[in-house]
Amino acid sequence: MAIPREGRKYKKEILEKQLATMTQKEVAKLYNTTQQYIAVKAKQFGIDTDYSRITNSVGFTQDMKDLVFGSLLGDLHAQKIEGVNRYAYIRAEQGMEQKDYLYFKYNILKPICKSVPKKYNNRSYYFQSKGHKELNRYYEMFYGTGKKTIPKEFEEEITNEALLYWILDDGTKSGTSFEITVDGYSIEDCECVVDVLKRKFDYNIKIRLRGSKGHSLRFSSESAIKFLESVKGTIPQSMFYKFDKVKLPCPCNDYVANPSNWGWRYRLNSYESKRAGEKKVIDPPIQ
Repeated sequence: MAIPREGRKYKKEILEKQLATMTQKEVAKLYNTTQQYIAVKAKQFGIDTDYSRITNSVGFTQDMKDLVFGSLLGDLHAQKIEGVNRYAYIRAEQGMEQKDYLYFKYNILKPICKSVPKKYNNRSYYFQSKGHKELNRYYEMFYGTGKKTIPKEFEEEITNEALLYWILDDGTKSGTSFEITVDGYSIEDCECVVDVLKRKFDYNIKIRLRGSKGHSLRFSSESAIKFLESVKGTIPQSMFYKFDKVKLPCPCNDYVANPSNWGWRYRLNSYESKRAGEKKVIDPPIQ
């Protein structure tokens, strides 16, 4: 119910609390006034008017940090408009065939998201976060120079789990291994990545030139197995096809994330692999 006109009292402490958990539009409806008027009052009181944010009491779990850092290396985008947004926000988008993967990401980032994933132009699905102070840190890491680059904090921030998200975003099969497409990064950035991953995890990776198409980072077959062993039980089922050429020592199902942790319903399907005694994961129908 809207507050009657005669009952409106725009006290700073009250309005500030409301704008910390509600959008300007929602607060305007509460007071039976316009969104523009609430913005004016907020400006008079010196209240942050970034209505896309949530309260920053929501902490970042390690899973959230791994996803944000790893996917910012890949497909994820962060944005912060100076003078408009106090806190940066992120937007994740995947093609229609990767809807499951988008929901996998959403389920991890749900505490800071505005709404569930939505269809965009009948070609993809996306979701957007609310602003958060922790996202400011990642925004400065990746976009501090005005262009997206490999951050200088790469060695400190990278984990096998974060690396997994980068591979899921930009990786592709390559023989009995996989490679990461890195066309948007300089050769110097790529050399830094190769050096860090060798030093930190002992992965053997080569920069592979792909003619006019750009370049990629290819894992050796041995390093591919070593990496997948380190993230066993965490790979989204719908994305395991990127690794199905790797000669794994265990059945493929052992590497897939537990469906009960996804926060939605689907049935784990499998079919007989050409390898005797193994099961190979296939994508479940979207429900």
